[in-house]
Amino acid sequence: MPTVEMHSEESTTGGGGPATAPAATPKPSADEVRRVTDARGRVIGWKRLGYLEEMRLADFLGPQTSNVDRYMGPATIAYAVTEIDGERLPKPISRLQLESQIQRLGNEGMDALLGDARQMATEGGEAANEVDRAKN
Repeated sequence: MPTVEMHSEESTTGGGGPATAPAATPKPSADEVRRVTDARGRVIGWKRLGYLEEMRLADFLGPQTSNVDRYMGPATIAYAVTEIDGERLPKPISRLQLESQIQRLGNEGMDALLGDARQMATEGGEAANEVDRAKN
């Protein structure tokens, strides 16, 4: 069962004072990194793709591939990964790099990410785009 831990790259302190909890839970932003632990014990960080990232992904995959849901689901999930076990990963810029990232994640990593994206969609609807693409 994957575990989820959310982190924001923004500080919650008010200028050097003690950290304060927000009054209401804000919707996850495109900068918010979510972390999930896969069945192999790896902690995988990912974040919601912005429109520009979605366009870049579709651009390097090409029109034939980017219109195939069976391919775009895993591609979108893998493209959203920012780190594995604290090691920052650069965004893939080619199909070969993306496929290498999917291979590195393996079924365990992809399953954990898909489960977390579904949970996020249920909680706030922010990952609905990724989940829709990842449906089989």
